[in-house]
Amino acid sequence: MCAGGIVIIQDDGDNSRNKWKLARVIATLPSLDNNVRKIQLIVADKTLNGKGKQVKQERILEHPVQKLIFLQPSET
Repeated sequence: MCAGGIVIIQDDGDNSRNKWKLARVIATLPSLDNNVRKIQLIVADKTLNGKGKQVKQERILEHPVQKLIFLQPSET
């Protein structure tokens, strides 16, 4: 998986699958053995104001690969 791909963040909590968040991959973070175990993601909030602009800032997260569902690879 390279930067620009789209993923769903799997939630182990009480949220149903239709409430899992979409995110875009920023970077892959290889471990000491050169296997990618974490990925840096950017997650946007879907809350919009009256003019259709985002209310909250985007968040950058580091998340384990095992809890991600890859949807679409990057175009590059």
